[in-house]
Amino acid sequence: MRAPKPTEIILIRHGQSSANSAGILAGRDPSVRLTDLGRSQAKDLAQRLKTVKIDRIYSSPLTRCLETITPLAHELGKKINTDDSFIEMDYGSWSGEKLSKLSKKSEWAQIQKDPAKFRFPEGESFKEMHLRVSSRISEIAAPGKTLIICSHGDVIKMLISHLIGLKINSFQQFFVEPASISQIFVGEKNSLVKANVTDHLKSNSKTGIRRTKSIRAILGGGDVQK
Repeated sequence: MRAPKPTEIILIRHGQSSANSAGILAGRDPSVRLTDLGRSQAKDLAQRLKTVKIDRIYSSPLTRCLETITPLAHELGKKINTDDSFIEMDYGSWSGEKLSKLSKKSEWAQIQKDPAKFRFPEGESFKEMHLRVSSRISEIAAPGKTLIICSHGDVIKMLISHLIGLKINSFQQFFVEPASISQIFVGEKNSLVKANVTDHLKSNSKTGIRRTKSIRAILGGGDVQK
């Protein structure tokens, strides 16, 4: 008997937001929107993926994700299914703070090296985030279907790590830039096809955006720099 066809999962991080450009950990703030660059990145994404046969689109309910995925949904004529399982991590009292300030906290080293044991003050633990995203992906993965999930940096890193069989602490080894594309086939044996692809982002070159010279694991997946 032939094995069932794998599920193709395309992971999209939202485009550059006002919090990204300001170096702020936005968390679940619904008022955070895309920058002009982020909106251009959303159009680039739509052009890159408009010919792909997509069966279903899922998105975090936060504004910056919906703004990112809407142009593609219009191109494909598909409904956006908002899903709380793919919402940003709840960073609790750290939400809204500058990353430069947070990186000086004593807890920062644990987040980078042993996140499985960390819970954000008044917020979520990495184990809880892992549980909600891993449980949901097992529910929606259907053989032979192609799904898009538009979400946030840490959520996408955790999904990639989980789907290729790594432990929670390994998710910090991935870097996921705004408006990047990652692709995984989920089946009898899961396969990471691509991660953090950004060559479709023509708007980055037009605005002088370049990738960071030194890529390091940070909360929220990281951002490109001018």
